[in-house]
Amino acid sequence: MLVKCCFVIHLPLQMQKFYIFFCCAFLFCNSACFAQLANPKIDSLWTVYHNKAQSDTNRLKALYDIANSNLVTNPYTAIALAQQELQFAEKINQPKYKAKALNLIGVLHKNKGLYPEAVEYFLKALNIFEEISNKKGMGNCYANMGDVYYMQAEYPKALVYYKKALKMRQDAGNKNAIASSYADIGNVYASQSDYESALKYHSIALKIREELGDKQGIAYCYNNIGIVYKNQANNAKALEYYFKCLNIIKEVDDKKGITYCYNNIGNIYLDLSDYKLAVLYCDSSLQIVKEIGDINAERTAYQNLAQVYSKTGKYKEAYEYEVKFKALTDSIFNADNSKQLGDMKTGFEVEKKEAELNAKAERQQALAFEEEKREKVIICFVTGILLVVIIFSFFLYKRVKQADKQKETIEYLFKEVHHRVKNNLQVITSLLNLQKGYIEDKKVLNVFQDCQNRIYAMAAIHEKLYEHNALSNINLNDYIKKLITQLISTYQLTFNVKYNLEVDIDKLDLDTLIPIGLLTNEIISNSLKYAFTNDEKNNVITFKLKKGENNSFTMLIGDNGMGSKVSLDEEHTTFGIDLIKILVTQLRGTIKQLPDAGTMYEITFSL
Repeated sequence: MLVKCCFVIHLPLQMQKFYIFFCCAFLFCNSACFAQLANPKIDSLWTVYHNKAQSDTNRLKALYDIANSNLVTNPYTAIALAQQELQFAEKINQPKYKAKALNLIGVLHKNKGLYPEAVEYFLKALNIFEEISNKKGMGNCYANMGDVYYMQAEYPKALVYYKKALKMRQDAGNKNAIASSYADIGNVYASQSDYESALKYHSIALKIREELGDKQGIAYCYNNIGIVYKNQANNAKALEYYFKCLNIIKEVDDKKGITYCYNNIGNIYLDLSDYKLAVLYCDSSLQIVKEIGDINAERTAYQNLAQVYSKTGKYKEAYEYEVKFKALTDSIFNADNSKQLGDMKTGFEVEKKEAELNAKAERQQALAFEEEKREKVIICFVTGILLVVIIFSFFLYKRVKQADKQKETIEYLFKEVHHRVKNNLQVITSLLNLQKGYIEDKKVLNVFQDCQNRIYAMAAIHEKLYEHNALSNINLNDYIKKLITQLISTYQLTFNVKYNLEVDIDKLDLDTLIPIGLLTNEIISNSLKYAFTNDEKNNVITFKLKKGENNSFTMLIGDNGMGSKVSLDEEHTTFGIDLIKILVTQLRGTIKQLPDAGTMYEITFSL
């Protein structure tokens, strides 16, 4: 179920519609986001989904929870998973989860501002919920349709659907959802300047939250009441409720909520011309925002600070914050977003047809030759996608690197490039994970695992660049350590493997990091798959990188295991060996296999 948080930042009335579109993604999420490449909770849900010994209902629920967890942070991954859930629910005749999938797809369209498409999905979901008499689901659909009209400032229609949602939720006895509906109705009345009715409904929502002992919900109610008083120009009362909200939000350690409180309080002091306190609270919000990465609150803080410094005659500071505010606004409200979502929708419909054809081919027990051909197609498909991502990232990197004006704006945009590349790679990983659930051939599964490892090797680079605000350099030692640890975890070995890591170089640029990461992935993967046996006591993976004269580098990668039977000089080698040779060529280097115990490669190159 999607649970709505009713926390709002106060803005001038002319900005509220603009803001509502911006923060809708935050308002509709109740699960942990898939912001990291590895998440134990998500991993456990994938395990349930891929385990065919589980009941179909449990697997379907796991798939829904994974999609819902990606709702805010990875919407394109979420819509792919929701489409997969919809197909699965239709296949096993589960109308409840079919309706939940349709509702989730509707929310994703709503969050992107595609309102007609969103309403279409909500109505489809509503019809199914009505057929199975699921009032809880009906209430959620009505509430979502109310949101669509509220975001378009069609307040009478929004009120009709919010009240229908309230009736359904009262019949279902869901107090948490009932409180959300009262808050929704209160927000509509506040937008219509009917402040008496707004306070009435927000007070009812507050009473229910208090009965439930929901501290966070109580804080949100205080915030909404504060906004009503702010719109009435009753700043004293507004501050009273904002501070009540702040005290509880700090108690539950809701950092996102704290930033919103600080911004709202700063906005009050701005109206009161107490610029010292306005700067104090807005700047406090900004410091927390940079820690948690909430772009909406960061944008609001920049806007408030620009207004404060403008009114105090500090025009240089005002201009700097206004530039930052505009940069964030432009980066989020990108005209391409709607087109991208439409393209994704079309792509997923194609994937649906392809999945049906693949299932039919499997039922007909394709010949070994056809399996081999499909394996090559998969490799080419994934390799092609990776090349497109790499080329896209490379050209953006070169373009930004040459720019010498508007440095701060460029650095922010470049950070967004790394963030979006990382998210694109996560989408590919999720799609591969879905496909693995339908494959029983061990050889093909191994190919998929190798592809996922190669994707991770590159995604980890972009994740590091995004986390540390770096344009092109990251700490090589940290990256290699994380990559080796992830590979050891992936292969789930029944024996211990140690690693010997020696790197005397702090940082390398992106052009060098990607081939080094992929080389490390290929060689270490081969070691973990073939080099060791259970009875060995001292299994060691080695990675060394040293800098020589004239900007030359020597890299040793390998193991102390049984030794490789494949020579680099053989004419017919594996795909992995061919890839290693290509990557060494990309570094403009040379590679040779050392006669040491085990398998050890020496790679030399210059920058």
